[in-house]
Amino acid sequence: MEYAGRLHRFAAFVIDVVVVSVIILVLDAAGVINLGEPSGTDQLLEAVISFGYYTLLTAAFGATLGKMALGMRVVDEGGQKAGFFKVLIRETIGKIVSALVLFLGYVWILFDGKRQGWHDKIGGTFVVKAR
Repeated sequence: MEYAGRLHRFAAFVIDVVVVSVIILVLDAAGVINLGEPSGTDQLLEAVISFGYYTLLTAAFGATLGKMALGMRVVDEGGQKAGFFKVLIRETIGKIVSALVLFLGYVWILFDGKRQGWHDKIGGTFVVKAR
């Protein structure tokens, strides 16, 4: 496995944030949610959209749109597409833990030999270059 580059991972993250933001802005413009004065329901819908985007795309296709665009995928220790359970753990518990202490779990990617963040370690996943 050839691990994805740190800058490529960051660029994919930026693309994904833009995609999710555009989806939410479109829903705001359509009156489905209200970003000006969000209710608890609006915030829940935003969380569901974000969860769905990251978890379902990664579980189904092995990557989010950002990772796909930059030629990366999320795999298990055997180099195969990570299964739904691994992706679910990575995208929920793993990302919460990665963000808890000043986002140190994400910064960890800069220093880890396998370029894993804490969310990758918790989920048993790796981000690699797609072949």
